[in-house]
Amino acid sequence: MLDRKTVWVVRVGMLAFVLMAGLVGQVSAQTTIGNVDVSQYQQLFGIGALALGAIAVFGGSGLGQKNRTYMLVGAVVFAALYIAGGKGAIGGDGIQPPPGVEWFIQLATTYDGDADVDTEILDSQGYTTCDGGTPDLNADLGALATAVIVDESAGTYSYQSDMDDDVTRTAAGFHELDCIVLSWNIGLSGTLDANGDGTDDSISHKARLVSIGPPTFNDGNQTTMPTLFYDSDMGWSCGFLTEGNVWVTAFGANSRQLPYPPTSGGGWVTIGSHAGAAGALDQGNFGCVLDTTTGSPVGYTVPPAAGNIEWSFTLQVGSETNYRTLIGNWVLFTRA
Repeated sequence: MLDRKTVWVVRVGMLAFVLMAGLVGQVSAQTTIGNVDVSQYQQLFGIGALALGAIAVFGGSGLGQKNRTYMLVGAVVFAALYIAGGKGAIGGDGIQPPPGVEWFIQLATTYDGDADVDTEILDSQGYTTCDGGTPDLNADLGALATAVIVDESAGTYSYQSDMDDDVTRTAAGFHELDCIVLSWNIGLSGTLDANGDGTDDSISHKARLVSIGPPTFNDGNQTTMPTLFYDSDMGWSCGFLTEGNVWVTAFGANSRQLPYPPTSGGGWVTIGSHAGAAGALDQGNFGCVLDTTTGSPVGYTVPPAAGNIEWSFTLQVGSETNYRTLIGNWVLFTRA
């Protein structure tokens, strides 16, 4: 048995470890253990670690040594999960871009080679792809600079979509554009060697979905329908493409919210990392699949007027304190 002094030293040391977790991983990232997205519960893990640690250390004599030990073990487990929830949100050397080293971000004028055709949009993690999946959504990806207008100064993509309500809703011609992708180029404007090892630090770049909608529209029978396609495996079909060519949900823990899509995203998602101005720019991608089976986002009730913005989304890309806002607008261009 340990003497009382040693026991208290152990207790204080464990509490210090738990409190250290509060200084790590303060930024949200997409971190999974198995199929569980740890990052979505990071704050709960932190609160649990602090609560159990405090009770174990400062609890009265009636708590009992065995219960105290169980609580300390639980605090350590929660602290580890809390740290895991933030792992990857900071750069390869554990840093954020410092003042003077900022993200250079511009809208891409060509689609990423890893996401340049309909079948490559949301083609991982069990998502149903824009086209050629099961079911076959027949969604179309618009050509940049023609069907999709890129306005670099405003930071917007405008998806100018035609619509033909004389064909079936699942036909490729019902909407001209219903596979939505916004791409951007990103890199650091400078370099940083924080630890002085002679190698530029690799810093993670991220993105988050700020807002999206409307989540529903009314069809010809005035029935409320969802704008986005709901995938039985992955939930609402909007995601970010990571450097590993994996599509990660933009809605986080709310990706399966029913009956209609969320109107905001699930926090910051780590896209990749960049080592500085000497490196080639990285490319980030955000993609969504509109529900072509229901006729979103137009339906049969929108008047056939050109220029109506029927659906839009807002992104922030870069990092939490250093980002650019980008906007995508789905515009009803013509209707037949």
